[in-house]
Amino acid sequence: DLLTPTYVRVDSLQLRDGQGPATRWSPMDSLVVWANVSDPFGTSEIAGAWINITDPSGVLVRNFTAMSLQSSGVAWKCFNGSVTAPLANGTYRIEVIAKEGNGALAYAIGSGLVRAPDVRPTIVPSQPSALSGDTFAYTIWLNNTGSGPASQVWVNLTLPSELIFVKLRRGEPHGSDELDLDERRRVQHLFPCSGQGPIRDPAGP
Repeated sequence: DLLTPTYVRVDSLQLRDGQGPATRWSPMDSLVVWANVSDPFGTSEIAGAWINITDPSGVLVRNFTAMSLQSSGVAWKCFNGSVTAPLANGTYRIEVIAKEGNGALAYAIGSGLVRAPDVRPTIVPSQPSALSGDTFAYTIWLNNTGSGPASQVWVNLTLPSELIFVKLRRGEPHGSDELDLDERRRVQHLFPCSGQGPIRDPAGP
């Protein structure tokens, strides 16, 4: 008997979301795994590829699941497998197993980090009440306590009929358009007061 090396191998393992290669995922993304498997003796020697995926809590969500063949060449095959949304926050562990026609196995591992923002707004009025003609302001604090950055945040603030929107003034300076983990950011809305009599902050007592 002669011992020979395993010729089948996983040449590359690429992790993607639903649109293309990714380095991090949100809970609403899909985690897609692409594996390129080769064998110098030709495509016919590649029996297939299977995948194990373990979620952040340790649950095996893909257990030796056959990967789908996407394309092939003279001596390679490209497979993929996936976990669809929603994803859990944390790290997914990926293992790809490629099998040769003679039963020999080759392995590749990877991981994908899922993060999500948790933005909590706090609205602070400049004063509890104002007279007609005064300028009244709301300062809105946005605090991200989640595990990932927030690239876009929408704030809807319903105004009493006595207030008219003037302008938005950015508060604290920042170096990124994303609201990062544990970052607190301030924006301010200014309103002139119209109408008669004192105007009270609708969010106040």
